Amino acid sequence: MNRIVPNSYQKPNLYTDKLMRFLTGDEWKTLDYALRRTFGFQREMDRISVSQFMNGNGRLDGDGVPVEFGTGLSREAQIRALNELMRFGILVEVAPNNTQNHGRMWRLQLEESEVRFDLIRERAEGRQAAGRKRTEKAREAAELGRSPDRGRSVGQTGGGLSNRPGEVVSGTDRGWSVGQTGGGLPDRPGVVCGTDTQKSSEKSSGKTEETQSGGAGEMPVVEAWGELVKLCEGNEGQALAVWRLQEKFVTVTRLKRPNPATAEGLAKLKGEWWPHLRHVLEDADWDAEAAETAMQEAVRSMVQRPEPLNVVAPRSIVKVAESVLARQRRGAAGAPDGVKQRPKGLSGIDSYLERRGMGHGN
Repeated sequence: MNRIVPNSYQKPNLYTDKLMRFLTGDEWKTLDYALRRTFGFQREMDRISVSQFMNGNGRLDGDGVPVEFGTGLSREAQIRALNELMRFGILVEVAPNNTQNHGRMWRLQLEESEVRFDLIRERAEGRQAAGRKRTEKAREAAELGRSPDRGRSVGQTGGGLSNRPGEVVSGTDRGWSVGQTGGGLPDRPGVVCGTDTQKSSEKSSGKTEETQSGGAGEMPVVEAWGELVKLCEGNEGQALAVWRLQEKFVTVTRLKRPNPATAEGLAKLKGEWWPHLRHVLEDADWDAEAAETAMQEAVRSMVQRPEPLNVVAPRSIVKVAESVLARQRRGAAGAPDGVKQRPKGLSGIDSYLERRGMGHGN
């Protein structure tokens, strides 16, 4: 059926076919709200604050009834759902909260290859294992409840409540209940995005320390955005392009982005990330697509060499990306009928290393 249904919005097949089974109800509601605010208004991205996710945009109809109600989640649950969707690469933060506090800029991931199915499967397998463990404990408790000594506390040698009755009236004797350690909910990983006010997670996944906020809140990120705009001489369009290229770099390299809500993370972004990403964009004449392509090719050529080169930050790829862009310009200028010529001989990385007289290293 190809006809357009009024008052409706699209949902990518990827979400229903491949993701719905593995997402929690909170995550699915959050994703669906993001779909409504983007595709529902013919937009690729939109600014949505945490409070808007929770309660809607606050607008009323003619009868004073809210036009939308949001997900209805608590703030803690909402932030957790957003963090997980970001961790899985399903919901992409394009830009941080702005000075007007309209919320972060979000984009939906439409490329299946960019979704972190490895992390999704890891979480699902962990929950299955936890479920099996709880079932085994419950079975052991049931077996103990049917044993002749079921009225006695295990390992009790004297004192305290040792004089429990020998006969158990009910098979669900509370003396053998399984201790609950997680509030009845599966374990969930720690926070992966530090741009929302929240309590620090007591658990650590071992992978997200650098981007945890520890309750720093959104204002430090607003300040970080101001620093990036200042770096771009007040041009917010350029600052947004740098931020987008930064997020693409993180996706391609799987490196952790320094946390802009901490002094150390902001210092790294200002010194080792933003200036070099801006350099790539400048070299691409601020053509975001060309800069992104050059960055991807530079990373790929560096890591796929017989002796792979380390990519530790955007500064690692600047010169290689510069060679890639120069090669593309030469190819476009010399190609007949607008067809780009493939370079003869060496790739961009090899050309750069040969000019520098280097065989390996950054």
